[in-house]
Amino acid sequence: MYRWLRLARIQNVAVSTIGVIVGGWAARGLGFRLPGPAYLLLLLAAASTALVTAGGNALNDLLDREGDRTNHPDRPLVTGAIGIGAARGFVVIAFLAAIGVAIPVIFSAPLVGLLLAVALAAVLSYEFRFKAVGVLGNLEVAFLTGLVFLYGAASVGPVLPVASLAGMAFLATLSREVIKDMEDMDGGLGRSTLPRRFGFGLSAWVARGASRRGPSR
Repeated sequence: MYRWLRLARIQNVAVSTIGVIVGGWAARGLGFRLPGPAYLLLLLAAASTALVTAGGNALNDLLDREGDRTNHPDRPLVTGAIGIGAARGFVVIAFLAAIGVAIPVIFSAPLVGLLLAVALAAVLSYEFRFKAVGVLGNLEVAFLTGLVFLYGAASVGPVLPVASLAGMAFLATLSREVIKDMEDMDGGLGRSTLPRRFGFGLSAWVARGASRRGPSR
């Protein structure tokens, strides 16, 4: 069981799930009472997000196996704890389950369906295209992080009250992603990242600028 939790990166799954719940609470404010239909819809939205995150992380491990031999040699696909075919099956099941779990929420709040489609498209386009394009990949990951809060809000109420929260999450994640690329320069095989193209100086400036405009400011 532990190997599957590692493939899903359970810490990331937990963070995204909490983000959905926070987004829902922020959208409904003090008028949100537990339990009730809105509460159940928010839980389903959180479960859907958890599945998308787990599937996306597993897909990332599948496509990053060579780089992970250097950067993350203890990951289950590198060590052989999980086979390639099993990991592929995990990705497909996670994404399909995410859609299935979200169906009741979509009937109640159609915007959730649009946001889920955007999220899945963003995950796939990041893994198969933009991850190797430096700052565009960083921007897409940051976008997905901010989207988590909007997704939670849309499941139970208006999204406007959480727009600033989503923006702060976007900036904080952008800073983190640039820093990660700076740390992974030796193992980022075939990736045209910001540090590889423009060096540490500019990358550090971008990371610092984004973090100053994020939650820490």
